[in-house]
Order: sequence, then structure tokens, then C-alpha cells
Amino acid sequence: MSNTTERFSGRVANYVKWRPGYPQALYEALLKNNTLATTDVIADIGAGTGISAALFAQNGHHVIAVEPNEPMRMAGIEFTATLPLVSWHPGTAHQTGLDTQSINAVVAAQAWHWFDTPETAAEFRRILKPGGQTLLIWNDRITHGDGFSEVYEDALRYFAIDYAKVDHKQFGEASFNKLWGEGRWRETTTENVQLLTFEGLIGRVLSSSYMPDETHPEFEFMRSVLKKIFLRYQENGTIAMRYHCRAFHGILN
Repeated sequence: MSNTTERFSGRVANYVKWRPGYPQALYEALLKNNTLATTDVIADIGAGTGISAALFAQNGHHVIAVEPNEPMRMAGIEFTATLPLVSWHPGTAHQTGLDTQSINAVVAAQAWHWFDTPETAAEFRRILKPGGQTLLIWNDRITHGDGFSEVYEDALRYFAIDYAKVDHKQFGEASFNKLWGEGRWRETTTENVQLLTFEGLIGRVLSSSYMPDETHPEFEFMRSVLKKIFLRYQENGTIAMRYHCRAFHGILN
């Protein structure tokens, strides 16, 4: 968990290409339940390569993307180059560099587990306008209920370097009650599916900072195991990686 801002420096290409996007259905649900308004200015903190920023910018929001890791930020600038509503800044979660009370909603997509600190919450309170929402979003990969999901999860746990330490699933009701206050946050969830070839499956694995990369001595063994899993469960040359796309949101204490 040390030096978390640099964990993904060697994962950028696979992150851009193989991480799942966020479904339009989630955005529409957040509008419908009045978590977001169409005119909101959004700060995307820990914006990575711009996957979440793109969702909101494509729906007409001005998005200020804050990302400390330079390789990821450069990839994000390229990824969102056709979206003029996205601007990029090199700040951190606890020192965003954004103006006080300048933001309608703060989003942390696939990121809060990297910077859950009192300093971060204080910074969010500083940059948000009164009544502004904080949204923590994860593509929560389904790990049970079908053969592929269960066997793939077993393989990840076998080969992973520090999966248990960085798994976002450790965050739950107790953490959110501490952040927002008991009964002061809600969850909005939609389904998400990613169809992957074998190349895509390997790329998806390599996009995760807790997995061995190509230089690791166990990489080829891991690749052979994943190949067997893929061949067993593929249909028409792809496997379906299924997610619950979950947004937890509320007004900070």
C-alpha cells in the first residue's frame, strides 16, 4: 500500500484498453434519484486514465479530473482528447489544488480505497459547494453464481501479490457511516458486463496492480492457468466478466 500514487505506472496501457467503462444506466439512475443535476460541475478525484470522467463529460458535465500519477494522467488526457469538457490537474485526493466551494459533486471511481483518510474527507468538504454530493463508485466484479466467476476469483487469489490488502470490498457500511453519518448515504447499483477475448482477459489481469506482471517469474504459469479457464468457459471466443456497478453517495458530515 506504500506509494499508492505510483502503483499503476507500469499498468497504464492495459488499464486504458481493458478496464471496464461505467454504464450509462448508472448515470441515468443518479439523475433520476436527484443525486446529480445536469448542470453539476464534477471533480473526478483519482481520475486515472479518464474512464469515469468520460461518462460524465459525454453527458454534458464540466469535469475537472485530478490524477497524481503522470503516466496515467497523460493517458487520460489522450483518452479524453475529444471531450473538451474535461480538464486535467496533477493534484492528490488530500491536496486537489481546486478552489474552495467550486464543485457541485465529487466522484471517486475505483479509487476511494486508495485514499480513505480524514485529510481526504476534509479536502472534499473544502472544495464542495454547500449540499454538494460525494460519490464513491466501483465496478464490483461478481465472484460467485457462475463457473467462470468463481474459478477466476480462485485464480486471482492464488497468484495475487497483495489482493487482500487492496481489495475495495473491505469498504462497507461501517466505513460509509463514518464518512457520511449513519442513515445519511444511499447506494445506487446497475449491472455491467465486459466481453473479453483471451487477449483481453490477460490485459484485464495485468491492469490490476496486485497481479504479477510480465516480468514476474510466475507470469507464464499464471497465463497458462488462465488459458485453461478461458477455454473451459468461453462462448464464441469470449468470456463475460460481470459486475455490479455500485455508487455510494451522500452529503459529507
